[in-house]
Amino acid sequence: MIVVAIAGLAGITVCWFGILVSMLVALGNRRWVWGILIFLFGPLFAVPYAFIDGRAEYARALLVRGLLIAFPPIVFMVSRFSLFT
Repeated sequence: MIVVAIAGLAGITVCWFGILVSMLVALGNRRWVWGILIFLFGPLFAVPYAFIDGRAEYARALLVRGLLIAFPPIVFMVSRFSLFT
C-alpha cells in the first residue's frame, strides 16, 4: 500500500513539474496569455499548451510520463477506498 502511494505521489510530482516547465516555456516564448492562464489554472491549460506548441516537447514528455505513472496508483487507491462500495 505504501509503495502504491509513493508511486502515485511520484507521478503527481512529475506532472506538477511538467506544469511549471510548460508555464516557463510559454513565458519564455512571450506567450503571456498562456503563461498567465497556466499559472492561474494549472493543468487545465498546461496540457493543451504542451500539445499545441511544438517548442514544449520537454513539458509534454513530463506531463505524459507523470500521468502514466500516477494513473494506475490513483485508480487502485480510489477503487480500494471508495465510499460507494
